Amino acid sequence: MPFSNNLPNQPELLNWQQFAELFAEQTRRDCGAEVSIEWGEDLENTTLLVEIGNGRHSLYLGNQYALYCQEPADLEAILAHNSQIMRQIMMLNDAALHHDNIMPVIKSTAWLDEMAQSMRSNGDNPDEILIYEPLAENLLLAYVFKNETFSISLDRLLLAQAGISEAELQQTALDNLSRYSKGQIQIASDPQSGLNQILFDGTYDASLILLLGGVLAKHLPDNPVFALPTRDALFACSPDNPATLDKLQQLAAEIYADSPYAISPYLYQYHNGEISLFQPH
Repeated sequence: MPFSNNLPNQPELLNWQQFAELFAEQTRRDCGAEVSIEWGEDLENTTLLVEIGNGRHSLYLGNQYALYCQEPADLEAILAHNSQIMRQIMMLNDAALHHDNIMPVIKSTAWLDEMAQSMRSNGDNPDEILIYEPLAENLLLAYVFKNETFSISLDRLLLAQAGISEAELQQTALDNLSRYSKGQIQIASDPQSGLNQILFDGTYDASLILLLGGVLAKHLPDNPVFALPTRDALFACSPDNPATLDKLQQLAAEIYADSPYAISPYLYQYHNGEISLFQPH
């Protein structure tokens, strides 16, 4: 039976849960892989686990779902394209996992809790698999391997396969982020509210907090307070204006509540090279 006959007939847009289930089903059928979904509260914290041989890949469907939401009529083409990508992933070898394709991503402790719980339920020890570093309060630094069409969460198993040292991982990812974002960052400032939005590519916007002491420093107030409610939203303002801080907090909470790519509703501050939870005086 053609796959198109299995597609939902309803004209309504699939929600992210329905899309994940459909994606998983096609991957099982087209790639012959074992696929399971580890559900989170939203799409950002939901993982597609694809078991290939003795390895397991963790996939995130945010980019694919965004494409579908932009062009719902392309659903079948998007799913078919991603089956092809999965077959490429299945053929990945050490040479394909190149240093230049490692990127840093900002995650929450909620993501870590869900990933760890999922691994324990499968008999795995998350401390032996997950790679992450604490940043501030509920923020973590993690890593992905990316190319133009897909990204894979980097864990110790995949890192060992690629022959990449964990000791060099952070600097490698930061160098790649700096190179990838060069000439691509825009600052949208609103003089009336005092808010600044830092715009990038819609996927690694939140990761730009790692550049607050570098390329972004000259464009923002000293010791900026910032919010990263989702992976594609990064705002900053001066720490000296209570009204602006209130607006930033309200904006962060609203975006966080409505996004499938949520990270945190809180405010943070960059000061003396460190990121910390913002504490108003």
